[in-house]
Amino acid sequence: MIDLHLHLDGSVAPQDIIKAAEESGIECGCKNVDEIREKMVYCPNERSLVNYLRCFDIPCSIMQTPEIMRYMVLKLSERLYSLGIKYAEVRFAPQLHINRGFCMDEMVEACIEALEYSSLLGVDIKFILCMMRGEDKHKLNELTIDCAEKYLGKGVCAIDLAGDEAGYPTKNFEDLFKYASKHNIPFTIHAGEAGSTGDVWDAVRFGAKRIGHGIRLMDDIELIKYIKSHNIGIECCPTSNVQTGAVEDIYSHPLVKMLENGILVNINSDNMTVSDTNIVKEYKIIEKIEGFNSDYKKVLLNNAKMMMFR
Repeated sequence: MIDLHLHLDGSVAPQDIIKAAEESGIECGCKNVDEIREKMVYCPNERSLVNYLRCFDIPCSIMQTPEIMRYMVLKLSERLYSLGIKYAEVRFAPQLHINRGFCMDEMVEACIEALEYSSLLGVDIKFILCMMRGEDKHKLNELTIDCAEKYLGKGVCAIDLAGDEAGYPTKNFEDLFKYASKHNIPFTIHAGEAGSTGDVWDAVRFGAKRIGHGIRLMDDIELIKYIKSHNIGIECCPTSNVQTGAVEDIYSHPLVKMLENGILVNINSDNMTVSDTNIVKEYKIIEKIEGFNSDYKKVLLNNAKMMMFR
C-alpha cells in the first residue's frame, strides 16, 4: 500500500497532540482528546477549502519544537505501519513550525531523524516540503526551496505549494517554481481543487510532475489531452474532495472519467485526522463511484509510476 499525498499536520492523532502539549508546556487551548477531535476533524456546515484549512490550527500551534516534530513523525510511522503502508510521501510546511525560534533546517532535520525508526518498521517515508499561498510569503517560500535543496535525497524528495488556492492563484508563484527548477528540485502543486482549470494549466506550465487534487482539469478537453500526453500524475483524495466542495459528493467524483481518459491518477488519504480517513477507507469509498469495478490494479500500478523517489 502506498500514500503519496499525506499531510503530517493533518494526520497527527489528537492523543499525540495532548501528550506533546503536556510534555512541552505549550498550550493547545483544549482540555482533552475529545475537544481536540471536535475542533480538528472536519464536519462542514459550509464546505470550502478555507473552512477545511482552519482544522490545522491546533496541530500547527503545538508542532513548534524539533522534539515534537520528531515525535509526530514517529507516531505517524506507527499508524502507517498498522495500515500496511510500505511507502509514503509525507508533506508539511516548515514555515508553519518556526514560531518558537527554531529554524526550518532544525525542524526538517528532526523529521529526517525519525526515519530511522520508520525504516525499522518497514515503512519508507520521503518528505515533500510545502510552500504556502498567502500574503508576504515569498521570502519564507524561497527559504523552503533552499531547505529542500539542502536535504534533497537525504529524506526530502520534492516541494509543493499548498493553502488557499482561490485567494492566491497559482500564477502568482511562477518565479518560485522557476527558482526551484533552476535547482533541479521536483515539485507537485495543489491546483484545480478550489481554483480553476487555469490553476492546473499554470502548474503544468511551471513543470509540475504531479498535481494535488486537480479536479477542475476535467472541465477542459485540451487540458485532459495535455495531462495525459505529458504523463503528469494526479494525486486524488476522494474524501477531502467532498469535504472541501471540490466535488458535490463521492458519486460525482471524476476518478473513473480520469482513468477512462488514460490519466495517470492514484488514491491518497490527504489528512487522516482532519478528514477522518485513511488509505484503506479511501479504497473502500471509491467503490461507490459508478463504473469503478476492476480498476484497482490500474490505480495501484499508477502509484509506482508517480513516486517522487530519490
